[in-house]
Amino acid sequence: MQVQRLNRTDPEKVYIVTKNVSATVATAGSAMRYVGVHAAAEIGSNDGVNTHLLTALTEMPMLAGISVEDIASNGYGRLQSWGYCDTALFSFEADKTVGIVTVSETFLTPGGASGTLTSGMTEELNVSASFKYIQNMDTVNISGGAPSGPVFIRAI
Repeated sequence: MQVQRLNRTDPEKVYIVTKNVSATVATAGSAMRYVGVHAAAEIGSNDGVNTHLLTALTEMPMLAGISVEDIASNGYGRLQSWGYCDTALFSFEADKTVGIVTVSETFLTPGGASGTLTSGMTEELNVSASFKYIQNMDTVNISGGAPSGPVFIRAI
């Protein structure tokens, strides 16, 4: 675990090491979860290092962090697990904006593509599910490509 030193001008951040066991590259900004959510075979291999791209709401309790660099399949890299994160990937969805108008809109849920995020999770559902969350920090139009934006993550 790497904890950023206290600095007045930079927000605090916590990073962890991970091994991407997904079949694809985890690009910078991808949301990742620990292995051990779905199949019994995953539970047997859960070691606190192996991660997959986040794909479903049921995986939020195993949220590990957001990749801060591209991580090759079966490669090692860093995830940000706590604090202000400059770049998280949002899912491309036609005619939609991820906003910060209401409290519910700020809580993010897994998007249509693996590792991406979108709005729509209610605060009550998120808190009762795991006390782990990714909260949007800006309004972003996600209709025009592969957008990204700043978030606050609490995965530890």
